[in-house]
Amino acid sequence: MRNQCEGAQNAVARPTPSALFAAVVIAASLFTAEGAIAQAIDVASPAFEVASIKPSPGRSTSIGPVSPDRFVRRGVSLVQLLMYAYDVAGFQIQGGDSWTRDSKFDIEAKADGRPTEEQTRAMLRRLLAERFSLKLTLRPANSHAMH
Repeated sequence: MRNQCEGAQNAVARPTPSALFAAVVIAASLFTAEGAIAQAIDVASPAFEVASIKPSPGRSTSIGPVSPDRFVRRGVSLVQLLMYAYDVAGFQIQGGDSWTRDSKFDIEAKADGRPTEEQTRAMLRRLLAERFSLKLTLRPANSHAMH
């Protein structure tokens, strides 16, 4: 089970504003190294220096210590992490197996320096894509999902 990462790269541009997206459609393979990551990960995109994602033993959700170089969440689902990473509401996230909403994780990550909130979101997007082998489709607000 892959749950620790060391190594980092720095800053990247923000994707199109979340207001333009009606849905983030997800499909994920829990902690597998198999398959390509469909979401493009630019090697120039920001990354946490060190990050750990582990299954959470607890039931409650919490935000960790407020430190400018740390991102800490306890007892959160993949969908909750995606909501923060892409700055969208829960109803805007479609698809994914039931575990993406039901399974809880503890995440601790350390950034180099003091990233802005948008840089933190970008680092989280990269981390989630790498660790969960995410396949995301971002749809414009005026498009309709056909499944």
